[in-house]
Amino acid sequence: CISLDVETNMLSPYTKESKLLTIGIGDSQRAYIFNINHPGEKHIAHYGDLFTLFNSIVNKNLIGHNVKFDYTWLVKEWNKINVIYLNCKETKIYVPNNEVNKYIYDKLTSINGCKLIDTKILYNLIDETSPDNSLKALAANFLGIERYESDVNVKDLINEPFDKVAYYNGKDVILTARLFELFSKRLRELDKLTLAQQMLETLKCIANIELYGIYIDESYLTDLKNEYLAKIDNIVSSMADIMPIDKVNPMSSKQLCKLIYSEWKYIATKMTEAGNIAIDNSVIHQLINFALKNNNLEHKKYFEDLLEFKKYQKLLTYVNQIEELKDENNRVHTSYNVTRYIDSHSKSGTVTGRISSSNPNLQNIPLRNDIRNIFTVPDGYKFIEMDYSQLELRVGAFYSQDKKMISIFENDQDIHSAVTAELLNRDYSEVMKVNNDENDRRHEQWKQDRKAVKTLNFAILYGASPYKVWELCQQAGVNYTLDQCSDLIERWLSRYKDMGSWIKRQQNDVINTYQASSATGRDRHLLGANWYSGIGRGLIRQGVNFPIQTLASEICLMAINIISKDIINYDAHIILTVHDSICFEVNEKQVNPFLTLIKELATLSV
Repeated sequence: CISLDVETNMLSPYTKESKLLTIGIGDSQRAYIFNINHPGEKHIAHYGDLFTLFNSIVNKNLIGHNVKFDYTWLVKEWNKINVIYLNCKETKIYVPNNEVNKYIYDKLTSINGCKLIDTKILYNLIDETSPDNSLKALAANFLGIERYESDVNVKDLINEPFDKVAYYNGKDVILTARLFELFSKRLRELDKLTLAQQMLETLKCIANIELYGIYIDESYLTDLKNEYLAKIDNIVSSMADIMPIDKVNPMSSKQLCKLIYSEWKYIATKMTEAGNIAIDNSVIHQLINFALKNNNLEHKKYFEDLLEFKKYQKLLTYVNQIEELKDENNRVHTSYNVTRYIDSHSKSGTVTGRISSSNPNLQNIPLRNDIRNIFTVPDGYKFIEMDYSQLELRVGAFYSQDKKMISIFENDQDIHSAVTAELLNRDYSEVMKVNNDENDRRHEQWKQDRKAVKTLNFAILYGASPYKVWELCQQAGVNYTLDQCSDLIERWLSRYKDMGSWIKRQQNDVINTYQASSATGRDRHLLGANWYSGIGRGLIRQGVNFPIQTLASEICLMAINIISKDIINYDAHIILTVHDSICFEVNEKQVNPFLTLIKELATLSV
């Protein structure tokens, strides 16, 4: 195993300004630092050259703390490493960029090449509750090393003396290797090495998805941005007819609250965590209903405009971010978080193992065709999406062995329509017929009923309360009352008794053991779970959802790993994964055989 750490001038390797400054490799006793782009002394420590570095990392286990970051930088910047200087001498070693770098790049990115081992992932399998799992925090806690973030200005390493950067880089290398030895031993004691290996297998696949990126239709993106700007201008103009913008800026929550609650005398119904009056979408929906009941059409129009303003402002922000982050090849490279990352400055990822995405967040793409059409493929390729239908509900059925729910899946029925029929005492075939017939007088109401049940189907796996289900229904545009939502939950739990019983058993286990476990042996520690406090009830809900979301996530990761090994013979790449789906860019001449392969691989037993 080789410990790896890189130092860079910024977090993203995909901009023109990105520079890989130094590369550090080593073990628990020593580190070798290669100066790549640092403007300080031009040398490689301890007599190394590019080939020394190359031979040290290819076909090896590369250990890193958040190693995906180091790996993506290494691969992305490799073809820029043209000249390396020998230790403290002026001798230059020129590397033939075309042949050697291609060979090295192919070796690095090959699924069968070097393996990635992340000490952050290993530690999260031991204790996912740590308030800080950064390298410096873990080195302080487990190795007794004084925290050393302040040794250099990490935000401006390019202007730090090279010797300080090299020492800092080397320290990261050595301490990562020592943590690896410590955590490996602990995972062996906990009998979790197999689980760790399964998680790490997918890490390189995810990194390669990031590196390839997803193609952006630049012309369409520009047109969409201009369209949103025009819509926002029209909405603002409409709002100004009721309340001048120079008096109340719709971007200011403080000014809006003063207008709505002080001047217009509406009653506040929701507070933020900081203790301020909330003015989110659910609140605005309530305000629209209040204004309608009071027959105040002017206020109703203002609130409706405010809702539209917030919607298009959010969409514009998303579009601007995509425009800013696309590279010179019109591709966007998100960063996938495969575990929970948390330090004193920021946090990302999830404790369940469900992949999250940031910079940009491609897992929260607004459910609108105009936004989704931004993401496409180049000419000559097809965009293919593979989706595991209702995966979390299927996993819930697996855990509970609920016969009714299993029967729905085995008969290939639409789960939400089938549950709607069951809860509302309707015939399934009739439900399907009405839902597909816009001319049927029952169509709109039955469509609303299905939306409500769909909301409930997922919310109940999270242990949602009647109020939460009602709130989610409001957001989905379903005008169910709180009593209707409460009744729907009771019906669901009584009709799907095995699932209801499993949920109750899971709740009791969490309260008794302060822990929840997935089928693969992944644990979630929930100290303080109880029915007597809001925080305690929240922990119980987490304990119910944890094994479901975790196993669903692991199934998707297994699929990505299996597929990545078999599509290398195709002109095809995985370009995106969103929860239960995997998206591909495929040469249009290979679509049919590719679809056959994917269907075969994705339905393997796990």
